Amino acid sequence: MINDASQVWKLFVKNKPKTKTFVSPTLNHCVNTYLTEGKPKGKGAFFIIYTDGQFDDEEGFVQCISSACTKIEDHKDIKFFVLGLGKDIDIEHFLALDFNVNQTMKFNIFVFDLVNEVDDIIELLKRQLTDDPYLAFPDWVRIRHPDLVEKVIKGNRK
Repeated sequence: MINDASQVWKLFVKNKPKTKTFVSPTLNHCVNTYLTEGKPKGKGAFFIIYTDGQFDDEEGFVQCISSACTKIEDHKDIKFFVLGLGKDIDIEHFLALDFNVNQTMKFNIFVFDLVNEVDDIIELLKRQLTDDPYLAFPDWVRIRHPDLVEKVIKGNRK
């Protein structure tokens, strides 16, 4: 269990990713476990994934999240967090997924942040349980990606 952000780096170093990153099989299993065991008991779920690059099964990863959207009633039921670390992270790609730029997700249940920008993992989790998670921008996103922020805000005014 992670209680504060200082534990993240130690866990990441201890469990370094391999050269290939296939998250879909494990993530699908975890989501199915939540849907059959947690959701019927009125519980929510947070899935936290640390990565130092892109996923080799990106399509399966996005499909898993899209599928989860069809099986919940509210964006607060389930959240998928990807915390990126290092220079090989495609920040813009993950932010586009996070803020649903292409409007492909029924609910905003995917969250991206950078490990070195997260001071408090609990605060990150709480920030996503707002009524409008599309507008829950981390400070670093507002500063480094103002065009994306404006695009998301305009898209939510419709």
